[in-house]
Amino acid sequence: MANPNQPSFSFLEKFVLEALKNHGFDKLSAADQASFLPQFMAVAEERLGLALLPKLTSESAADELNELLQSDASPEQWFSFWEKHVPDFAGVVKETLENFAAELSTAFKI
Repeated sequence: MANPNQPSFSFLEKFVLEALKNHGFDKLSAADQASFLPQFMAVAEERLGLALLPKLTSESAADELNELLQSDASPEQWFSFWEKHVPDFAGVVKETLENFAAELSTAFKI
């Protein structure tokens, strides 16, 4: 269970914020940051989904995914699901997010 005294940032949000900060995002006004962050988070989540979904090869994984999609699954449940069904989950996530950060480096200049 999450500690209520800790910030509720997911690892993905932390990664995206750090990648953006490395490319000048912290120089934007707070209002601009608040406007852009959800868009960047959505792109990062989409990239991860596109990288991970093809790795699901069993019917049981597809059934479990469908159940999670129809529930109010916690981040821990999602993490556990992907870790269980994608043998190199950590490697896929790392590579996908590194590619996303590299694209930020070339496309997002502040």
